[in-house]
Amino acid sequence: MKKKLTHNNHKAWLEQGNKLFDSEHYEKAMADYDKAIQIKPDYYEAWFNRGLVLYELGHYQETLASYDKAIQFKPDYYNAWFNRAALLANEFNHYKKALVNYDFVIQLKPDSYLAWSYRGRALVELGDYEEALASYDKAIQLEPNYHNAWFARFKVLYNKLGRRQEAIAGIIEFIELNPELAKKQAQILSQLPCAKTTPFWSRIYNIIICYYIYFFKKRKDK
Repeated sequence: MKKKLTHNNHKAWLEQGNKLFDSEHYEKAMADYDKAIQIKPDYYEAWFNRGLVLYELGHYQETLASYDKAIQFKPDYYNAWFNRAALLANEFNHYKKALVNYDFVIQLKPDSYLAWSYRGRALVELGDYEEALASYDKAIQLEPNYHNAWFARFKVLYNKLGRRQEAIAGIIEFIELNPELAKKQAQILSQLPCAKTTPFWSRIYNIIICYYIYFFKKRKDK
């Protein structure tokens, strides 16, 4: 049965706001989330979703404030902590603060491969490449199909640590563990122009993926 949007039905306002958000009517969604919060000031889900709207509108400081409100009312809210960490890293370049947040996210959900991978990105920006590598390894352990972690691991090994044979061996391992996923990645890479501005390590990665897929397929066909 459809909920009526009465003045005191905070859940209905949230649901309507979610529909408006999904259809990219951000200002209208914001108005509905604000109504839900007006009815129930500790409604952490509405605060969080309000933050999502503000992010889409490019109001990052207000986004952070909304996430903080969600966390205030639900201190173990994984989504708010994760988004807060990503916001600090990606939009404010506050990598040390982001790292603290990612560590707390991992305490809440130790099997979050995304948190481990994003933690690795923050560590790279801080110049802690060995620890970043350990984070990427953990992400891959938790989700072997997560290509972004494999790619980031290659970049750290090849470009930052100079351990090029280990980097190449890792990509070969990725291909052997995930041949179909690697094949799709090769198809994407083969369609991209190799611009002169493309970093050398990235071109090496693309070549390994594209060519090794061919030889791997030939070996499997025998």
